[in-house]
Amino acid sequence: MKLIFACYSFYSGNYQRALQIYKQIHIKFPDDIDCLKFLVKLCSDLRLKEVQEYSLKLKKAEKLMDSKKQVNYSPFKAMCSFKG
Repeated sequence: MKLIFACYSFYSGNYQRALQIYKQIHIKFPDDIDCLKFLVKLCSDLRLKEVQEYSLKLKKAEKLMDSKKQVNYSPFKAMCSFKG
């Protein structure tokens, strides 16, 4: 529910309220890439120095996601699941 309200606040121009909500979401879900993207966007638009902190966290979360995708991929598993 908070995510919906945060999006509504953002798109209605209430950036300070949206920023507060996204920060709360980030505390509960620190690796949520979409949340981090909005935090970077909001901080950038509002010219807040926190933009650097959230940008770094976003890069780390994206690298973590990429590494998880690579670990989950197995060429052997892909060959075994081939149905032809």
